Amino acid sequence: MSLVQWVLAIIAADAQPPRRRLPDRRQSVVVDVTFTNHRGEKRLLAIGYSWDVDGRIRELFCPTGAQNGSDIDLIIHDGCIAISRALQFGDRIADLARSFTKEPMDTPEGTVLGQSSVFGAIALTGAEIEADLMGATP
Repeated sequence: MSLVQWVLAIIAADAQPPRRRLPDRRQSVVVDVTFTNHRGEKRLLAIGYSWDVDGRIRELFCPTGAQNGSDIDLIIHDGCIAISRALQFGDRIADLARSFTKEPMDTPEGTVLGQSSVFGAIALTGAEIEADLMGATP
């Protein structure tokens, strides 16, 4: 293998998949996402999800309801952008939901792994919406 072929092989192996362009108009829904904060308090957050013609969630938007410009508002906004970009580059929202940190939670049924971050709750809700759209389980 020549040096040029070797360099081209490394570049090809490191190349990103193409970003999937979303149509200008697409279906979406805004739902209330419930998560538990670090103090154990339940919080409600409105998150928008839009999907492509295949029924795959490809974008999140966040009319958060938090004080506009607050730290949490900015964090959630930027997190939704980052998740949206990952989805547009081919990640599945159910895979992202499984990847976010989970923390043991005591329930009446026993100890279970719950979503311990706001982004885990956002991704899990998106996975449930996508499963409904596609007629599958997340």
